[in-house]
Amino acid sequence: MNGIVPWFFLGRAIGESNGVRDPNGIGIIAALLKPPGGIIAASALASRERQSSGAAAVVSTGPQVEVPDVKGDTLTDATVHLEAVGLKVARQDVISELSAKDQVVRQSPDPQSTIPAGSTVTLGVSIGFKMPDVKGQQVAAANAQLTALGLSVTVDKNPDQSVVGTVINQNPSSGDFVSDGDAVELLVSEGPTTLKTR
Repeated sequence: MNGIVPWFFLGRAIGESNGVRDPNGIGIIAALLKPPGGIIAASALASRERQSSGAAAVVSTGPQVEVPDVKGDTLTDATVHLEAVGLKVARQDVISELSAKDQVVRQSPDPQSTIPAGSTVTLGVSIGFKMPDVKGQQVAAANAQLTALGLSVTVDKNPDQSVVGTVINQNPSSGDFVSDGDAVELLVSEGPTTLKTR
């Protein structure tokens, strides 16, 4: 066998001359022609097979649960539903003109997502919206603005130096958080007191 070049050395030489590397250092033992040309090295193929078979093992994350859809529920009801399937709840306050206070307006993860049991679902909970300042307005304009927001308005009158029909006080105060259906009281001027003389 003296003077005979081993096939794997010949394969290595042919493979490397065609750009095929031997990262494992075990020698390219054969070279196969691949139409319309080119070379496939057997050791390179074997290396790829070893790499693909060496995929990382999947680690079990424990029981998985589907996130229920609790948007539109009150925070209390939403918490009951989520805890019933083994999930935890975190609250995030959200200013909303369209939702009543304590109503869930969004959630993360999304409904129907599958997550590990014991995970936390963050609920965006409405705290309502800020009461506008209507003091100084005429009662008709103030009433129209507030009822358009879904607030229930009652009016009381009181003597005052302001022009008759002017809002001189309000409850809740401007900046307080209110929501659809909340009651608002407006105190309206009926003009200055006139002393009656005989």
